[in-house]
Amino acid sequence: MRNYIIVLLGVCVVFLGSLVYKQQNMMVCHHFPVPENLKEDSTEDFLYIFLFFSKGNCISCVVEIIEILNALPSQKFRIFGIVPEEELIKDEASLRRTTGAVFPLFASNKYKQYLPSYTPTIFGVSPSGKIILVLPGINDQSIYLKGILSSLYWKLHSSSKRENIDIVSSINKSGGNRP
Repeated sequence: MRNYIIVLLGVCVVFLGSLVYKQQNMMVCHHFPVPENLKEDSTEDFLYIFLFFSKGNCISCVVEIIEILNALPSQKFRIFGIVPEEELIKDEASLRRTTGAVFPLFASNKYKQYLPSYTPTIFGVSPSGKIILVLPGINDQSIYLKGILSSLYWKLHSSSKRENIDIVSSINKSGGNRP
């Protein structure tokens, strides 16, 4: 009987140790740092979209993503770019000209805990700061990216007013200009 109790205690210690290890090594999926001056006390449902990118990325991939993000309806999506601090300080105007980004850009130093190992990467973040979407950028991604963002739009939109809007068509028609 004593051996069973010792084995049971050993199993409990191993189990609790694995829980602690998992908690320490798990990616944080809440309290994403939305810039304080951009937080909204809105009753509308919307999603923050953060695009982590760099000048060193495949520029055509980044431009393709940015054209799609620029065209998203601003009432449902708040778009932000996260770039390395040295690129932002060095020449933000050139970065904007090269990529076509019309949304606010922020330095990545405040987002070190969330920096993806691969860029460009899109994070979808709820107004409460919970990460609900992480998408890596790839070549020729426009079809799947539009489909995913359209699905998110309709999920957000279904909880508020219903309108007959085709987000994919609006993205295709706008040519990368944010409404």
